[in-house]
Amino acid sequence: GTYIYSSSEAYTEEQVIDFVRLWNWMKFFDFKVRGFRIDETDGKPVFEKGYHASGHASAAELLKIIEDIDPEIVLPVHTENPEFFVDNLKGYDVVLAQEGKGIEVR
Repeated sequence: GTYIYSSSEAYTEEQVIDFVRLWNWMKFFDFKVRGFRIDETDGKPVFEKGYHASGHASAAELLKIIEDIDPEIVLPVHTENPEFFVDNLKGYDVVLAQEGKGIEVR
């Protein structure tokens, strides 16, 4: 048979482990897998374009959008990892919200 994966990419180490486990089961049962594969060099999942269906932009897409817009400040919301933006947007003013504290908008 064929297994088609069409959801979001792996964003955490635990999700990477889940993909490796899924890959191993699919190979054990001799399924063809579409949507992702496991890279033989580093053992991490690689996601095929055209299969993403979560409704969210990928990390690379978010960074590209921010670079295209070139905002004065970046305020990450609705994210489990706001530090990602600090780490990946050097040269941008990234403001992280703190629980219970307001942010002044100018």
